[in-house]
Amino acid sequence: MKGMPEEGRFVTGRRDPVSGQRWVHVSRAMVEAHPQGRLNLPLYAATLFFMGMAAWRLVLWTFVFGGFWMPLEVIVLLLAAAAIFFRLPPGGWLGVTACGMILVDFATGMKGAWGGQLWALAEAVAAVVVGFYLLTGARPNFIYRHRFLSEAGEEDADV
Repeated sequence: MKGMPEEGRFVTGRRDPVSGQRWVHVSRAMVEAHPQGRLNLPLYAATLFFMGMAAWRLVLWTFVFGGFWMPLEVIVLLLAAAAIFFRLPPGGWLGVTACGMILVDFATGMKGAWGGQLWALAEAVAAVVVGFYLLTGARPNFIYRHRFLSEAGEEDADV
């Protein structure tokens, strides 16, 4: 990856048998030193999405729903937002988990009885988009998993 600092070590993973691509793993210090290691607009949007969903779940829990599920969702959503914002390694997986919880709400029709079917559908679509970006995006993989896909023509050996 162009622009990486000289210190540190690149560890090349095994080649994927289907796509032929391979992951190159780097250290956290290398990620923080690289310009791609900073948050971009989609990651800020994901943070705001998780914070907004946590606030909305808190309102629903306070006025409509009781039980254990809504406070658990609020905690996971807030943890995901904080981990993504502060670039902590569990941020990617917490974000995907939070998106999964939103999809469980949609699949079970939890908010459908309250007259929020279109709102629930919009939440589910946004959760799929955010979750897909956190799983497959180049920047989230670099920031939260400390890896990037090697480009065609790069050396197969460790640098």
